[in-house]
Amino acid sequence: MAKTKEEINAIQLKRYHEKYKHDPVRVAYAQKRARQQHAEVGTKWHHENKEKAAANNKAWIARNKEEFKQYCIQWRRNNLPKLAKNANAYRAQKIKGTPSWANHQAIEKFYDQADELTKQTGIQHSVDHMVPLNSEFVCGLHVEDNLQILTLVENSSKNCLTWPNMDWL
Repeated sequence: MAKTKEEINAIQLKRYHEKYKHDPVRVAYAQKRARQQHAEVGTKWHHENKEKAAANNKAWIARNKEEFKQYCIQWRRNNLPKLAKNANAYRAQKIKGTPSWANHQAIEKFYDQADELTKQTGIQHSVDHMVPLNSEFVCGLHVEDNLQILTLVENSSKNCLTWPNMDWL
């Protein structure tokens, strides 16, 4: 029976790997080249297929929760300066977004309620800005009328992409 081109390529590739798998110079070169090629092709594909890539990532995370958790922990440890920079930028944006007439006691109540809900339910809750403090389209204020309590998962998935009455987009 005649073999397809793909089957022939697979056989040749297997023979090549068997022949050179113990040569550390060739292995290192091949790994470096594969990483470069994957970065180029993967990045291009990701930009051309953002929705499919997001769905693939979400599915992988659902299948590999523990591995993803460990990855996140390690990433945070390796990127503390980046995390600090982002946290400081967010705090500065919140300060700029807080007008002098804001009711600080009412704002603080939202944070207390989120903390209380977390303790009562065991599910992490956070305070969300309905209109994001910093977005490509609009910047909201850090005032009580712009706050709501969401679960951390809901708030994280919102990702500054939604706000009330955004039908005009």
